[in-house]
Amino acid sequence: MQSGIAWVTGVGGFLGTAVAEALVSRGWRVVAFGHRAASPSLAGLTTGTGCLADAVAGDITEGVVIDAVRRHGRPALVVHAAGGSHVGRAEQEPELDFRRTVQTTGELVHALGRAGLSDTHVVYPSSAALYGRQPAGPIPTDTPPAPVSQYGWHKLLAETVCRQGAERYGIRFSVIRFFSLYGAGLRKQLFWELGNRLLQGATRLELAGTGDETRDFLSVSDAVALILALHDRQCAGLSIVNGGSGTPTSIATAIATLQAALGTEVPVVFTGEVRSHDPRHQCAALPVLDWMPSTTLDRGLTAYATWLKGLAAGPSPAACLQVGG
Repeated sequence: MQSGIAWVTGVGGFLGTAVAEALVSRGWRVVAFGHRAASPSLAGLTTGTGCLADAVAGDITEGVVIDAVRRHGRPALVVHAAGGSHVGRAEQEPELDFRRTVQTTGELVHALGRAGLSDTHVVYPSSAALYGRQPAGPIPTDTPPAPVSQYGWHKLLAETVCRQGAERYGIRFSVIRFFSLYGAGLRKQLFWELGNRLLQGATRLELAGTGDETRDFLSVSDAVALILALHDRQCAGLSIVNGGSGTPTSIATAIATLQAALGTEVPVVFTGEVRSHDPRHQCAALPVLDWMPSTTLDRGLTAYATWLKGLAAGPSPAACLQVGG
């Protein structure tokens, strides 16, 4: 694994923090961009040549990009993990999600292109949400996009900007359509909300959906390993891969696995209510790479349960959770 200068946007978020920490531990000098503070573990991490070289707060603009190049040199790798990260919130605030996902990507891509950074490799974590509703079974990357959510549409538009950057500026792009990521540090979505309710003594869980919906859960450690594996490949232009485990798991089974990891066993009731922007089934057709996911769901949720138990406090749970990506 080569090292050098790497930029990570969206540091302070779940995936961005995990990627930045992994790069520092592997000897990279990381320039972190984000609106939220980087984690204490990142700020204090130095291993050999690896370090947090700078933390840049605020929006990504051409001026910010040029200034970062001037101060730190040309990045060999940019992991653009900034953007919207919540399907339900994108439905409620589509304009905000558009700015965070599409506009931020455009600012970064065009600034890199105008700065002449054609030798930079950009990894863009996209989403399986752009596939929309698909039948059960693995979804290959050549499946025509058919988003059913604002979140999915915006990810598709951001991918289009990446394609433009590859064709117009000659920048190398790797797009990863991640399915359902989870792991230590995740403070949203199903496992976070349910885990906190269970640890706070809930005696009954009520969730929207049927429980038969399937998702493809991928641990964040495997997601980071995929990003690094793609950087080691020297492929020109734009490439698109799926980021998943290749195994569909029903929501009911996922909840039972989480309860086993937490040592709880409370009744779960599904209301049958289904949101229009939630696909029923999701499963990744895996890329042919020198990478395979290594963390099973039971092992990953055991680690996540340990992390949850170690937190001092969690958020107040919602009255009725939705089944989401």
